Amino acid sequence: MSTMATVAALAIASSAAAEGAPFQGAWEHCDSYRGTQYCSSYVLLQVGSNVCGTWEYTATNAIYAGQLEGTAVSELAMRKDRVCGSRGGETQVGCSDEDGPHGSWEAARGTLYRIGNGLDESAQATRPSFVRRPFRPGEQADLEAREWVASCLAR
Repeated sequence: MSTMATVAALAIASSAAAEGAPFQGAWEHCDSYRGTQYCSSYVLLQVGSNVCGTWEYTATNAIYAGQLEGTAVSELAMRKDRVCGSRGGETQVGCSDEDGPHGSWEAARGTLYRIGNGLDESAQATRPSFVRRPFRPGEQADLEAREWVASCLAR
C-alpha cells in the first residue's frame, strides 16, 4: 500500500467513531481466579464495513493474542473473517509479521454481536461479555500505525 493510501486509511479510521462505527473501540472481559484478575479483549478499528484489530485472552495459564479482520454485516453483528496469532483455541496460524502486510491468515470462526454497550460472541446473550472501555494511552494510535491495519481498513 502506498504511503498516501495508508495516510488516507488512517485518517478515515480516526474519524470513524464520530461517523458511526459500532464495532470500533476497546472491549474487555475480566474474571478473577484465586485473587488474580484475567482479562480478554478486542481492540478494533472500523471503516465502513471493514473491522480490523487485535484480540487477547488467557486460558490454561497462558496468554493468547493475535490479529483479526472482520466484516460488519449490520449495526449489531460483525463476522470474523480472518485471524492469526498465538496457536491455540482461536487460531493455528501465527502472524508472520506483526507490523507489515502478511499472508499468514486462516479463516476465522464466529461472529461478534453488539449487546447494549458491549460485545458478545452469542446473539442470545442478555448482557455483554465484553464491555467497552476507553482506549488506553497510545493504544489506538499504535494500532492505526500498523501497515496491515491500514491495508485491512482499505480493502
